[in-house]
Amino acid sequence: MADVDLEQGQLEKSATPTELAGLTQAVTDAWNPRSSIADRQLSTVTPGVAELDFGSVTDLYGDEHATVLPTQQSGTSEAHEDILLARNEKTEAQAKKDTSDADKSESYLQKASNVQKLCAKFQSEVAEALHKSQNEVTSDNVRSFAVKEQVKGDNALAASLISAYRRDDYRPFWHREKEFPYWAADNEEKMRAKADDKLLKPASPGQIDGEHIRQDYPDSCNFITSLIGLTRQPGGPDKIMRMVSEKQDGSYTVRFPGAEKPIHVGKLTEAEKLYGSTDDRGYLYVAVLEKAYGQYLNEKQPSNERTVIPADGARFGMSDDNAGLGMKLLTGHDSESFNTARSGLFANSKDDIARALSQAEAEKLIITAGIKAPPEPNPHHLHPNHAYSIEFQDGKIVLRDPLKTGKDSLIPTNIDELYNNFNVIRVEQKR
Repeated sequence: MADVDLEQGQLEKSATPTELAGLTQAVTDAWNPRSSIADRQLSTVTPGVAELDFGSVTDLYGDEHATVLPTQQSGTSEAHEDILLARNEKTEAQAKKDTSDADKSESYLQKASNVQKLCAKFQSEVAEALHKSQNEVTSDNVRSFAVKEQVKGDNALAASLISAYRRDDYRPFWHREKEFPYWAADNEEKMRAKADDKLLKPASPGQIDGEHIRQDYPDSCNFITSLIGLTRQPGGPDKIMRMVSEKQDGSYTVRFPGAEKPIHVGKLTEAEKLYGSTDDRGYLYVAVLEKAYGQYLNEKQPSNERTVIPADGARFGMSDDNAGLGMKLLTGHDSESFNTARSGLFANSKDDIARALSQAEAEKLIITAGIKAPPEPNPHHLHPNHAYSIEFQDGKIVLRDPLKTGKDSLIPTNIDELYNNFNVIRVEQKR
């Protein structure tokens, strides 16, 4: 993509609203929810916003023109009508969730309205910047604004929200269009809390604690669970402290024990800080290590398959072949995988897995558990296609969900649940 300049609220108007509206309608038609992924590829330079259309396709111009969610009123609101009309296209569970969203309080709807207007203003500036530079309006080109250093403040928040919500092109249509304002309202505060993070790491290794490490928007659970596991090893926090260092220009050098050479990591943009994983006390080392991990995986992909946000390269570590790579980079050690009953053929016995877990705990090795589809019923609310860290507390097996921190992240379990609900248990191999 050619260089695109985006100045905070100072873009030159190079197309009229009418021109952009017509072109944007064509783009939106190309993203018909019933068309295939292949059919949704845009082949023309179109100065509109396909991926960011959260309301009317003609409302591209900030506060004055943005579509706003109605506040709670007597009778049926427009938002509620939209939900009811679309219900026949959704699963029963999704319909129930949407009905609940339609009944949100007035203050919540106002919050959703405000963040939608913020994103509408940003999408207007993005549309004009792409039009001015003769660049195609694609998901990647829109998301690339998250790695531009000049995108700051509310624009950085909007770029991060949109990038997080749009990170999967296969996201169902109703999630794309109807749920975004509510999703953004739910995630805005978590992102804003990271805006002022400046310190790379704590003053001493003793302050590195896995209870404070949280996976945010990149698909990096295999890496983050291993990082959490490393914090529990004797000397692990010190290893983490020595892995990352900051240069005078604000960029970083990351030295993974399992990497062939040091990795240069560019300075985190404001949007990357909001988007990336974190230590919830405000330290940046988690986001920097995650970005380095994403870059490492990106560099091993064909150039046309690399992600525009470096941390998103972590998604390539979700495959079965690469699932142990994060553990190897962080420790320099290989890992051994144990297949459970849910893996089908070639499953290890439950007794073998129990012995492996006991030995790993005795040697303080990293242990993780991977799941593809949660069981039904799902009392622990396990996530699909996700990895969890395994710990022992008072001799009992406990899962730690990297999407949460502190006590909220802990899920009590046992060998029977692990064997019947998860697909694979991965254990660090000590050299």
